[in-house]
Amino acid sequence: MKIKDKIIVVTGGAGSFGKVIVNRLMELGAAEVRVFSRNSGNKWQGDIRDLFALKKALYGAHYIIHSAALKDVHYCESNPQEAIDINVNGTLNILNAAKEAEVEKVIIISTDKACFPMGTMGLTKALMEKMVLAECKKSSSPLCTIVRFGNLMGSAGTVIPLFVKQAKEGKSLTVTNPKMTRFMMTIEDAVNLTLVALEKGENGEIIVERAKSASIGLLAESAMLYSGVKSDTERNDRIKVTGARPGEKLFETMATAEEISKSTEISRNGKLYLKIAPLGDVINSQAEEYNSCNAQQLTPEEMVKIIQRLDSQV
Repeated sequence: MKIKDKIIVVTGGAGSFGKVIVNRLMELGAAEVRVFSRNSGNKWQGDIRDLFALKKALYGAHYIIHSAALKDVHYCESNPQEAIDINVNGTLNILNAAKEAEVEKVIIISTDKACFPMGTMGLTKALMEKMVLAECKKSSSPLCTIVRFGNLMGSAGTVIPLFVKQAKEGKSLTVTNPKMTRFMMTIEDAVNLTLVALEKGENGEIIVERAKSASIGLLAESAMLYSGVKSDTERNDRIKVTGARPGEKLFETMATAEEISKSTEISRNGKLYLKIAPLGDVINSQAEEYNSCNAQQLTPEEMVKIIQRLDSQV
């Protein structure tokens, strides 16, 4: 689907990811990009729980990129009803408003935490995905495609800036569990994945990137390496293990074995993506799940380069 001359609504467009994709869409020739966000400070300011405000924002739009969500794992644990209201009911409002506005396509932003969810945030995202797929069974208008992100390095609230700050100040780095692994994506990776979904995603598909992963211990060590701590002994001594918090898992799953069995692989600009058709037929009965343990791991050198790039953008 072409972007040039299209009107696109980005929910949650005032966030770290939202700001970058809004700029990219404008660079690609979108006629208009409307930011619908509680923090946007413009005429499209609003809450996805407000169906009336959504309908006004979507009037005349061609596409929606729905990234607005309650993403803070620990806040969701303490406020499950609010997480349900925003992540599940808010997304249903998006679909209903999009149908009424005759929007062509909706890209739904989800997370690897929706696979085998343990915490409230992951549970609400998993339920959101099920709801979207149920709507896709009923109708292909609007056409809906889901994308799953891993941890977005450099976005608000992520651990890398904290580790770098602690390392530069000579403090111990507070690590929940150094053996925990997480999928690591830059915001640029997430934007490219979303654009692939906008171009290639079919109704009822889930698209994920074959992203690399890293352990939390590697993140901490790399932050110290970047900050000039060369001694292995000092790096080990300055890691303070605090233990996992409620809702945290040892590793994350980007796609289940069943989902992988219904997937095809595509390549764009040197990146590999999986197009999963949950409502389709099994293609590979021997498929294995794709998780942050069996995914390709980032090397310390790769991680240091990423941290350097992120730190230069602050």
